[in-house]
Amino acid sequence: MLVRPFADATVWRAALPGLLRSAFSALVSRHHAGAVRMVDQAVGQAGDPWVRPLSRTIRHQRRGETGLITGLRVSRRRLAT
Repeated sequence: MLVRPFADATVWRAALPGLLRSAFSALVSRHHAGAVRMVDQAVGQAGDPWVRPLSRTIRHQRRGETGLITGLRVSRRRLAT
């Protein structure tokens, strides 16, 4: 007997874009959190004067993007319920 993982392929196709969005946003958030950690380390070890302002810019951008992604995820959850 052949067992299909999803009885209805239409349901799977409909769910896939949402699953991909969720996975993408989670991965990007983790990636940005890693960038912020690296920037914080670089600031502490900076020997060149341009590293501090560049690091602040990167930290600010990544935190802003992570906040935006988090806000979008929360909004989608609220709309889904």
